[in-house]
Amino acid sequence: MWQQKIRGMLEDLITEYELPAGSLYLSDNFGQAERTRDMLISHSVCIWEPDYPPVPGEKPGQNKVAATIVPSKVKKRPDDLDIHLREVQEGDLHSWLPEGAQVLEQTKAEREAGTVRVRVRRDSPGLTEYIRRNTVYCIEGYVSKAVRFACCSRFRRCSDAGKCIHANKLYSKACMYRDHLEQGRVFYGINRNTD
Repeated sequence: MWQQKIRGMLEDLITEYELPAGSLYLSDNFGQAERTRDMLISHSVCIWEPDYPPVPGEKPGQNKVAATIVPSKVKKRPDDLDIHLREVQEGDLHSWLPEGAQVLEQTKAEREAGTVRVRVRRDSPGLTEYIRRNTVYCIEGYVSKAVRFACCSRFRRCSDAGKCIHANKLYSKACMYRDHLEQGRVFYGINRNTD
């Protein structure tokens, strides 16, 4: 099923981007209204930034929803999925739309919220890759919930490694020294190249 493929892809991204365990996941969203109560109505690709320092027993939450995927309830289109994302995400990822996918005309509410819907078949070979690229887009643009800070106690080891070595790569998005390292500016250690 498409859900297992997306969950597997999210686990791969956690490894690739060295993110905390469980920080990317596909949530099952259940209805709250009387007629949909306890019915599975959609899935959301979520980014969760665990607290730092770690809090024992902390339960995953949602810091950012990268996309919401709504299975069709229309009998004529039982294999369709509507992917809801921010308009800017779709614009930047338009060239990666799966074959046969279509960007639907925005409703007034979607225009006001700055969101769009992309309709794609659940068996589309490009579905998982599209969701992957969208999730990477959101990881790379992620803003930590932490207050910006100059650097942490690992700054010399980060300098020697030429990259951030913090265990929580989402939290460390708030590190200003990480920004410098990602731009190739190293202020300390054996790789120092900036005064």
